[in-house]
Amino acid sequence: MVLLVLVVFHCACCVDKLRLTKAHFTGNQLRMNGYYYVHVEGGKYYYPLILYSNGIVMYGGAGTDLESLEREYLDEEWLEHVKNKQTWWGIHQIEGNSIKIEMLYHSNAWFFQAYTKSGKILNDTTFVLTSVERSGKPWTKEEELYRKKYHFRKFSPKPDSTNRFIP
Repeated sequence: MVLLVLVVFHCACCVDKLRLTKAHFTGNQLRMNGYYYVHVEGGKYYYPLILYSNGIVMYGGAGTDLESLEREYLDEEWLEHVKNKQTWWGIHQIEGNSIKIEMLYHSNAWFFQAYTKSGKILNDTTFVLTSVERSGKPWTKEEELYRKKYHFRKFSPKPDSTNRFIP
C-alpha cells in the first residue's frame, strides 16, 4: 500500500503545469474552420495542430498524407483514445500578430514538461513558430534552430475539443 501511494505521488509530481491561460479567440488573425500543419523539410510526415476558438489546441498526430489523418479525425474510437492522451492537448494564445502554443511533452520516461512555442502570424492561413521555452526557460540547444511554418487546411467537422486535461 505504501509503495502504491509513493508511485502515485511520484507520478503526480512528474507533470509540469501549463502556464498559458485559456482565452476565447474572437479575432480574425487566423482561420478556425480547419487545422494547421507543418511539413518538415526533408521529412515525409505532416504534423497538424488543430486550433479551437475556445483557446484549446490539439496535436493532430503525424502522417505521410493529410487525407488519412482527416479520416482519423472522424473516427469516434480514435477520438475517445485521444481524449485520454495528455500530451495531445494544450492552450494557444493569439495577441495581435503573435501566437503562443503551450503543450506538455515527454522529457523522459517519467516526466512531462511544458513547452511554449512562440511565433508570428503571417496571414490568416499561415504562421511560423520560431522559439521554444521549456517550463518557462529558453530552449538551450543551440544546434537546433527552431523554425516551423504552419499552413492552413480547411476541414469540417473538426474533432471535438473536449478533453479531460483542460477544462
